[in-house]
Amino acid sequence: MEGSIFLFALIVWLNSMLASGIGLILSGQVADEMGATNVSQLIGMVSAFLCGAMWPLNGQNIVLRWISKIFVIPTWTSGAASAIGSRGLGLGDEPVYVGFVIALSWAIAVYFAAIAFFRAE
Repeated sequence: MEGSIFLFALIVWLNSMLASGIGLILSGQVADEMGATNVSQLIGMVSAFLCGAMWPLNGQNIVLRWISKIFVIPTWTSGAASAIGSRGLGLGDEPVYVGFVIALSWAIAVYFAAIAFFRAE
């Protein structure tokens, strides 16, 4: 590992917070446990496919690339984690701070959406 372990752990923590926020939204919107499990597996599989974990982003269709850059958070967080771990980049470098800003803003938005969904019930 070339970069800071603290930054790497921070990006992993942000990604985990985002996933738990999505879980909160699912638990508030889906009627039963089996439905929540099915929807979360669907979200996880699509995210893993579109973020480049299963198929490289350069090999995907241009439409899928745009979808992965807009809607799929692991695209940015995995890019930031890769830049930290393999190239030793820090928070001042573009791939890292863009991944942090996008992950943090999505996590905040998802938690506010979860709060709104739970208050609506």
